[in-house]
Amino acid sequence: MKWLLLLAIILVIHELRNQWPVKGLYYINSMKLDEFTGSSRIKLIDIREAPDYYKNHIEGSIHIFVGRLPFVWANHIQPGDEIVLLGRNRRSIHKAARILRKRAGVNTNIAAHLFTPHMKEGGEEIDGKAEVNHCVV
Repeated sequence: MKWLLLLAIILVIHELRNQWPVKGLYYINSMKLDEFTGSSRIKLIDIREAPDYYKNHIEGSIHIFVGRLPFVWANHIQPGDEIVLLGRNRRSIHKAARILRKRAGVNTNIAAHLFTPHMKEGGEEIDGKAEVNHCVV
């Protein structure tokens, strides 16, 4: 019984950590993202899975799946880079932001954008377009 209670406490702490806000991370909307896409000093990092990335991605973004981020971040990101994270959910964006803060020492702005497909009443996606709320770290 004590083991179950301990396991439950560990799981609750783990979930709280995943949902806890990341210091310096903020979300931006589609209009703000459009401003970032034209800048050469800001890197757009798409952390979604490959099929989602190839189906609908922003031109010029770099695809690094969040599971590969701890291993390949140095190929694309330098400390001090300004980054916009493009992800499917807050959990993956928070995980990527924590990885970048820890491994890359990224202390400048990190923004995040959530891809949420526009839906018709029947639940169909409209033109493969996505509405985005971005998060900046």
